[in-house]
Parts: sequence; structure tokens; C-alpha cells
Amino acid sequence: ETVVFFDTSGWLDSANQEWHLPVHGWVYEPEDSTVRRAALETILQEGFDLFVTEQAEDNFSRRLNLLLADNERGKSVVVRLAGQNHELPPSAENGHFKKTIVIPAAAVARHSENGFIHYKAVTGDAEPREFSGTIRLLEPDGLSIISDIDDTVKVSRVTDRRALLEHTFLLDFVAAPGMAERYREWAAEDTGFHFVSSSPWQLYEPLGEFLDRSGFPWATFSLKSVRFR
Repeated sequence: ETVVFFDTSGWLDSANQEWHLPVHGWVYEPEDSTVRRAALETILQEGFDLFVTEQAEDNFSRRLNLLLADNERGKSVVVRLAGQNHELPPSAENGHFKKTIVIPAAAVARHSENGFIHYKAVTGDAEPREFSGTIRLLEPDGLSIISDIDDTVKVSRVTDRRALLEHTFLLDFVAAPGMAERYREWAAEDTGFHFVSSSPWQLYEPLGEFLDRSGFPWATFSLKSVRFR
């Protein structure tokens, strides 16, 4: 099983000097279904004249396997945050779990750095992997930008179904021209960024890696819950 923590942002209750820190994640088991892979390849070929070439193989396999992943329900995760362990609610049917943890501002100050606080899942000695997450500490005053992803910062061509499927499953993600530079200009003013998209949560990691590689500022995500059938 694998755990993915989604980047979130916390807010300060100034009156009580407490930070509200959302922890949101997904626990799943990777799925490599040759039957469903073959079915989707047939749909792409017969319906849209799209083919999984050698160049597209890595993109297709990774993204499809994430969409087909077996969501793990009823799994309890414990995280180490600000020097303490916190048990999260059991994962839901879609494998997601979330909780807002309230921590005194003084404790957060001791464990944060440059406006961020990091945490990780508490695992046994037999687990060599580390699952970690990040929360940005948004101050009470400031500017936040809420941005779409598709055809705003990433070329998707959502109005063309064939092109959309090609960009989703086969092609390398491509940044919209000039947008990374513009977002970095805004980020220089200590702006917070929040991406809202109908892209599925299963593609969070490929999307996050692409945005980071393309030079976009750190951001939280709000994506769509999709069951790929």
C-alpha cells in the first residue's frame, strides 16, 4: 500500500493563538490490470485514432495505473506533526482521509521553517519508505490566488475530446506559455496559490511534479473525486 499526502494550507486563530492545520491524504494499492488497460487502448484506437507508442508508454502506464488504483478503505494513519503523534480518521471508500489538527502557535513556531511545517506518517521498522506532507502557514493578512489548471497553466485542450485524452494519457504535460513566469512574479509578493481543477485526485503526483518542474510556485490543490470504471 502507498500513502500520498496532499499539500494544504493552515490558518491562524489569532484570538486563541492556535494554528488549524489540515492533513489530507490518500491510501491506495497500485493496480496493474492488463484487461482494463487493453480495453482503454481499444477505446483510444477505435474511437479516437490514438495509439500508445513507445514514447508514450511510460506516461500511459503510470497515469492509467493511478486511475485504476485500488482505494483502501478503513485504514488508520498516524502522523508526526509539531513533535506529537496524531491519529487520523479511517480512510473513506475512496481511500481519502482528512483531519484539521489544532496546535498552539508556540509549538508550530518551534517546528516550522520559512512559513511551512512538515510532517510524516508514523510507520513500523519493517517499512523502509517514508510518507511525508507539507502545510503552508498562511498569515491572517495577505493575497491568495485561486487558479484553474487545464488550459490556464497546463495545455489540455479541454474543448477537443481527442486532444484532451491525448494530453491526459499519452503526452508529456506542457506548461501554458508565459504562465510560470507570471505566477512567479506574483509569488514574489508572498502570495498564496491554490489550484482548483476537475482533474482527478489520482493524478495529483504527476500534476504536482509537472508544475514544480515547470517553475510554478508552491500551491495547494482541490481536485475532483473520480472512480475510473
